[in-house]
Order: sequence, then C-alpha cells, then structure tokens
Amino acid sequence: MSALAPVLDQPQALPRRRRHLALVSDVPARPTSTTLPAVAVRLTARGRRALLVTVLAIAILGGMAVSAWASGPTASEDVTVRPGQTLSDVARERLPELPLSAAIAHLQLANDLNSAQVSTGQRLQIPAP
Repeated sequence: MSALAPVLDQPQALPRRRRHLALVSDVPARPTSTTLPAVAVRLTARGRRALLVTVLAIAILGGMAVSAWASGPTASEDVTVRPGQTLSDVARERLPELPLSAAIAHLQLANDLNSAQVSTGQRLQIPAP
C-alpha cells in the first residue's frame, strides 16, 4: 500500500475543456455585389413526375370546385298544404324514397320549420333528395 500512497496523494490534472464559443476577430467581409450567380435548376425524372401529378391534381380539384359552384342550388318544388294534411303526409307523398323521419327532417330544414306543425294554405318547398 505504501507504493500506491504517493500516487494517490498527488492531485490529478483535469482534462482541459474546449470552449464552445470563441471570439473571432478577423471576419471576412461579405461581397458587396448585388448580382447573384445564376444557378441552373434541373429536375430529375422523379421530380418531373411529381410536378406533373401535383399540377394535374390541382387542375382536377379546381375543375370540380368550379363545376359545383356553377351548378348552383338544385331545383325545388313548391307545394301548398291542403286542409287536414300534415307534414308527415306531405313528406310521405313527395319524398317516398326517404324514410319518413328523414323526409320530415328535410322538409323542416328546407322551410325553416321549428316543429312539424303546418297550416292549411302554407307553401312548402320540397327539396331534391
């Protein structure tokens, strides 16, 4: 143990750490020319295909949006409520392809009705299903 004692008693030198930030005094100035060098852009075959698919997708979606906008609202039919007729009767007669509850809901939404109450002589719009 006595042979190790002198080695252990001596302070060990710590490794010197590198500084993360350093002061740089000689920074080269930026070039003052206002023109940028011309850089040629080249697309690979994969890039050309991706560009083509993107342009086609935008064109198709734009065409669909324009056609939907141009078509406007669908035509609806007007019906006058007869004496003794209920909203269920109108829904059953005019929208037979829909379940009765869905047909009533369509009529209420199309005519801004809060309930199923209708009056004789009231005009109702029948929406396209």
